[in-house]
Amino acid sequence: MPAYRDFIGQQAYLKLLKTRFLKPRKNQNTIFLFGKVEVEDSLTLENLLFIITEKHYYKPTYDVKPLTFIIPDENLYTVKSYFIDNDCLINDGYESISFNQKAFEAPAIINKKNNNLTNTSFKVRILSQTTFENLLEFNINGFWVLINTSNHKLINESSYQVLNNLNTKQILNLF
Repeated sequence: MPAYRDFIGQQAYLKLLKTRFLKPRKNQNTIFLFGKVEVEDSLTLENLLFIITEKHYYKPTYDVKPLTFIIPDENLYTVKSYFIDNDCLINDGYESISFNQKAFEAPAIINKKNNNLTNTSFKVRILSQTTFENLLEFNINGFWVLINTSNHKLINESSYQVLNNLNTKQILNLF
């Protein structure tokens, strides 16, 4: 796609991507696998992921599924800290202590009232690429979004879309 992007121009390419981009559905698991993402206009990766999460939980219903972010190791601390500092509950499977895959893959506990979400045990799963690479299986079935990275063996037969050569601002514009 980079050659196509060069041919039609950056703005036209982003417009095309926006029409074809499948936004995460609230009632399905969406797994984002991030490669290296360039920061644009001071929109850091942690800001981007937080905004995506907030948009996902805007007017949620009781069947909302948490998003899953698999991110480069060098961003792990700042991303988790940003979510914690902004009172957004995360599930990392106790990655910094001793990773527990069963705890990581467990569904969120959702409190509902009149078919509306009142509270959830966590809004997002966050995992480092290294921990993800060491998994032999991944038991969260859903739709994958591969950003600046290639297909992965654990995706198996799942549906996915690939977004390459995009910076943080361009990724946010898709949402």
